[in-house]
Amino acid sequence: MDKGYLSPQTVGMTGQAISSLPQPLQPPAVLEATGNLANWLFHMKTAIGPDGKVVNVDSQKAAQTTAVSIINAEVDRQAEQAQAAQEAQQKAIEERQENAKQAQEERDQAIAPEETTEKS
Repeated sequence: MDKGYLSPQTVGMTGQAISSLPQPLQPPAVLEATGNLANWLFHMKTAIGPDGKVVNVDSQKAAQTTAVSIINAEVDRQAEQAQAAQEAQQKAIEERQENAKQAQEERDQAIAPEETTEKS
């Protein structure tokens, strides 16, 4: 946040810090981060946002609105990222289970002819 540039890394680290907190502590942390960002934006007046676009605020209300938008976008981005990771993990589990089932079926088929041959 130095020299009027709010980097995606700074916003990302803020979001990670918030998401690493226990669930009951996350809402107050979001409010605190939003308030701190709004104060910084109001002090800067003009800054570069994490998306590389110029952000211009002329009032505390405009700073608050912009800060809410930035923080909400990061919270949404991280939630989507976590959801995608969870879905990928679930898919990997399902694939492993399917592969294990298929391997068991192949093993059973390989054993089955031997059993009938031995009975004869």
